Amino acid sequence: MFKNILLLSSMLILLSSCATMTPEKAASWDSQTLCDTLAISRQYGDIKFNPNAQMIISELEVRNDFTFKEMEAIKKGEIYIGMKLAPMYCSWGTPENTSLSTGSWGTSTQHIYSIGTYVYTENGKVTSWQM
Repeated sequence: MFKNILLLSSMLILLSSCATMTPEKAASWDSQTLCDTLAISRQYGDIKFNPNAQMIISELEVRNDFTFKEMEAIKKGEIYIGMKLAPMYCSWGTPENTSLSTGSWGTSTQHIYSIGTYVYTENGKVTSWQM
């Protein structure tokens, strides 16, 4: 339920600011909101041609929250083995559901996106995915 509210809030922010994104507005948003909005923008086409998405990417680069490799993957909408959760969510968005397993090895999570798309993580890092 919380994820749905967060997603709806991000969509409203995106829609309300389609033509009015400024560097100041992007700077005022927290990184999670920027990432959620970027992931939503990706659903509507190539973000290379979306000035609001480019402004978000610029703001994320200024914040230096992610490594160079993570930012390159985020720009392309990609994930990779060993990627941490925050950049994974920034690149692909918040999953529709998750399934958590905990054992002596640590924590394993299945992140369920659309039908047939899954990302698997262990201890907060991507180990594999299937589409």
